[in-house]
Amino acid sequence: MDKSVTLTKVFRYLKSHPESYQPTRLHYKNEVMLLVTDHVLFPSGAELFPENRLHALSLDEGFIRTQPELVAWMARLISPEAPTTVPDIIWFTGCHLPVQGKYVVQLAFE
Repeated sequence: MDKSVTLTKVFRYLKSHPESYQPTRLHYKNEVMLLVTDHVLFPSGAELFPENRLHALSLDEGFIRTQPELVAWMARLISPEAPTTVPDIIWFTGCHLPVQGKYVVQLAFE
């Protein structure tokens, strides 16, 4: 399955289930990290969330153009007081931390 399609499903789930994650502010104003319970089963979970290591990929303008509601949701997560403008690229970084029972979802706008 195309990674952009898979990530769209992941993001739609997270957007619809805010109780499943805890947002964490990071050092940079263009990013947010979500700690998600690993009780959630994501499609291609092992690939997107490798155990104890990071997996990063970029979502291009095709995703940004076709998924404006998800981009707006991400912008509100990144900057709740003043959602950022539409990015050129969205970076997704995923990881599974089995000891903590969490998936890490990091989103960054460029």
